[in-house]
Amino acid sequence: MAKLSIEKLDYDVSEQEFDCGNSSINMQVQDSFYPTLLQYAYAYKISISDNIVGYYMIKLRTIKMEKAPSEISEYSCSLVDECNAVHIKYIAIDKKYQHKKIGTYVLKTIILNVLNLCQKLPITLITLDALADKYDWYKKNGFIAFNEDELKGSKSVIPMYINCIVDRKAVKDYCSI
Repeated sequence: MAKLSIEKLDYDVSEQEFDCGNSSINMQVQDSFYPTLLQYAYAYKISISDNIVGYYMIKLRTIKMEKAPSEISEYSCSLVDECNAVHIKYIAIDKKYQHKKIGTYVLKTIILNVLNLCQKLPITLITLDALADKYDWYKKNGFIAFNEDELKGSKSVIPMYINCIVDRKAVKDYCSI
């Protein structure tokens, strides 16, 4: 694969410019520049040899401890009632470039970047709302459904997460005292 380039979005995306095959995500891509300017969320363009092949957006969010996965919420304390997460709003690859492992590369890059941030910032989770047809792909890449019971329903999106606690052994050891 040619070298992928990922840069923060610095312009409005027009409707004719991009099509990932999902009209809802296409609209999110088109609306991504303004939240990036305001630092509400950051959208990125993905290029190969000056050809834009996709976009993704991340944002910060807080999750109430009672809504966090049980492996996290059981460690609540009086000082903290919520945890911080990096939320992947979307990863969108143009239809012409899908099924070439670009999305997988981008997802793994995001995960690696967030895990590096976890060394310096208090980020507990990476979260996303997986389209039902992408659930298995996200699961294969390390994500877990917040609520396994939701998989039985006819939900169009499935909330998922990756636990980013850096030293899980230290947490377990501390809690077992």
